[in-house]
Amino acid sequence: MSIDKVLIVGDIFEEYRKTAEGVMLYSEFVSEVAELGPAAFAGMKIVPGQGLSDAELDSIATVVRQAGGGAIFEKRADRALTHKHELRNIMITEPEEAGERLYRSELRVDGRCAEMSDHRTGLHLQGMVLVEACRQMLVAATEKFLLPREREHRYSFVFDRMDTRFIEFAFPFGAEVALDVIDSSSRGDLLYKFAVQMKVIQSGRELFRMDAGYSVMSRDYIEFKEAKLAKAGTEQFLKGA
Repeated sequence: MSIDKVLIVGDIFEEYRKTAEGVMLYSEFVSEVAELGPAAFAGMKIVPGQGLSDAELDSIATVVRQAGGGAIFEKRADRALTHKHELRNIMITEPEEAGERLYRSELRVDGRCAEMSDHRTGLHLQGMVLVEACRQMLVAATEKFLLPREREHRYSFVFDRMDTRFIEFAFPFGAEVALDVIDSSSRGDLLYKFAVQMKVIQSGRELFRMDAGYSVMSRDYIEFKEAKLAKAGTEQFLKGA
């Protein structure tokens, strides 16, 4: 190969693959390694893009090391931080501090995630992927940095508002998700309220912005209130049915 850098994306981005030199599908990467061995990528910078699973990232990193290079690719945040059950549905790396009340993660989208497995348009990442990535960033950064480490209560998150602005298309290469805490307050250890602004940034360009207000409160209280409202709402609906 004559190029010195290659972007590897998941096979779900086959159409995007056709747009530029230096882009490979994961299946093409595997085929080339099988045919020529890891030495085919010696001296080349391998850049993981979107659409890759953790297992595929591990496979790429192994080949890079075998070719004599170094490879440390950030993994997805864990289930506990993001409140997700399936790893393939986690879209961000573990949040890190980037300044005073400012946090960042890398976008890390698996092509098998719920938002992409049944709907894909054009060459870009669909807007709901960015919405969900920011929602996960909000939950993960709050869990890791904004709530007490020692807790007497289980907590649930409740959105008060979510304002979104789509600015530019996001394409399947590296992007950053940043969260800035604008305001916060608490009532003991039972209720925390936050206002945050999140941005998705790719190659220095702001692609998407979300301003959100949300509460984090005792799960016992939420479950009690939810059950009460569900009962009353169902009774009202059935009366008019």
